Amino acid sequence: GFGAIEKQAFQTKGALLEAEKAIAPLLWRLKKGESLDRGEKKDQRRSRETRTSMEGKYVKEKSVLQQLNLMASAAYDRDYTKAHEAYMHLTFGNKMWNLTFVAHVAACTMKGAREYRRNRDTLNTYDMDPVSQKYMHAFKKLVHMCQCIRPNIEDPSRNFKM
Repeated sequence: GFGAIEKQAFQTKGALLEAEKAIAPLLWRLKKGESLDRGEKKDQRRSRETRTSMEGKYVKEKSVLQQLNLMASAAYDRDYTKAHEAYMHLTFGNKMWNLTFVAHVAACTMKGAREYRRNRDTLNTYDMDPVSQKYMHAFKKLVHMCQCIRPNIEDPSRNFKM
């Protein structure tokens, strides 16, 4: 049912209208047959450094359409934890590093410092495209509303706790 958080999220009239507007670009992209995958592709360039540990890892993004389909199917089956897991893969992916990390370590007294750098991993669609961000958030909001309207009574462990 609707708890205090859910009432606050869905109480305003504009909440669902906002989600509907955010999902409209998704529907247009699907209608046009455009690819929903807009993340970074594998970069063939190498840096001048020879240390491979500093290079960001290329993480192949899971298909956006497949993840959205998994979210919708799991919500239909009332497996809301699985739907949330698909959302997490959609938004975060399997990246180990989201930002470039630089550490400066003193080499010797009065001899300067060493710089250790770890570049970020590849960006996925969620990171690259603000329109995609909006429809992914809206999709998650609709799945959350489905859980409020149709909670899994038979197996409450499949309900996602906020």
